[in-house]
Amino acid sequence: MSLLFATALAAASIEGFWEFPQGDIIKVSPCGKPEKQRMCGYSALVTTFSPGARDRLNPNHSERHRRICGLKLFSIRQSKKSGAWEGTSYSPEDGYYYIMSATLGDDEIEIHATVLLPGNGVEYSGSSSEKIFKLRRTSDPGPCENLG
Repeated sequence: MSLLFATALAAASIEGFWEFPQGDIIKVSPCGKPEKQRMCGYSALVTTFSPGARDRLNPNHSERHRRICGLKLFSIRQSKKSGAWEGTSYSPEDGYYYIMSATLGDDEIEIHATVLLPGNGVEYSGSSSEKIFKLRRTSDPGPCENLG
């Protein structure tokens, strides 16, 4: 395999580290049974929560003790029809679950997330039920920590 071909394959992979515009970083890696070909996103660097922050808005009270660092944020699978990555996501910022789709570019992912279930037992109160993010590929930030 040529180095150019190997580089092209690596660039086309959703696996790796991705940075949100506000500085948070997620790690995307395979998860679950290999035949399901799922990818999961985990918080790898957190700038929007204070150090040691917990998942305090989780609608499941028994999970509110979980640290934000390392928290599983989404589980996605590539659609055979559209090629987009689709699945569900969770936001510890509001305690809501979302239907998510992600489109991969060269060094960018565009994520569309629409509220699926109300979090923490209240009606959705945001100005829009859809969120759009553009993440850029980045390097491994090292051990997860909250820098907020």
